[in-house]
Amino acid sequence: MRQLWARAHSVHDSSPYLRTLVASHGGFVPATIDAATASAKHAEVALGLSSAQQAQLHEVIEDYFRAAPLVEQTVNHGDLALMNALWDGEVVALLDFEFAVLAPIEIDLCRLVYEARISEEGHCVDSAAGNAAVEIAARHMDLIHGRTLIRGAAILDQLRDLEIWLALGSDEERLQNWRPDRLLTALLEDEGGYLAPLLR
Repeated sequence: MRQLWARAHSVHDSSPYLRTLVASHGGFVPATIDAATASAKHAEVALGLSSAQQAQLHEVIEDYFRAAPLVEQTVNHGDLALMNALWDGEVVALLDFEFAVLAPIEIDLCRLVYEARISEEGHCVDSAAGNAAVEIAARHMDLIHGRTLIRGAAILDQLRDLEIWLALGSDEERLQNWRPDRLLTALLEDEGGYLAPLLR
C-alpha cells in the first residue's frame, strides 16, 4: 500500500505540469451534481432505499460537490488499485491512467482505502494493509473538508460500480461475490462503512 501510494503521490506532485491534460470528470467522478443525483435516484429505486438512506445519499453527494471546489485540485490516477500497478518484487509503476481526473486528492485516497480494506467478497476486513491505507489517508486528507470529500468520493465510486452491477445479465451473476449495493448502504450508515476509521 505504501509503495502504491508513493507512485500515485509522484503523479499528484506533478499536477502543475499535467493538469491541462486531464479533465475534471471521468471514471467515477460525474461531470455535474445533476449527473450524480440522477445516478443516486437510480440506486434508490433499484435498491429500495429507505427515506432516511435517500436523504443521506443526497446529502453526501451535495456536500461533496460543495466542498470539492474549495480544495486543491490534484491529478488523480482515478482507479488506484493493485491490479493497475506493475510489480517486480515491489511496485515499479502505475498503469492504466484512462480514468485520471483533476479533483480533490480524496479520489485516490478512497480507492486506496477500498483496495486495502475490502475483500474480494466485498466484506470489510482489518489487516496491516488496511491500517497502512487508513494512516496514509488520515495524513493526506484535507484538514477541513477531508471527511466530507472522501465519503463523497466513496459514494460516487460505489454508485458507478452499482450501475455496472445492475447491468449484469442475471440475478445469479449479481449475487456472486461482488456486492456494491452492500458497500453503498454501509457507507450511508452513521459509522461510514469501510471508511469508519477516518470518519470518527
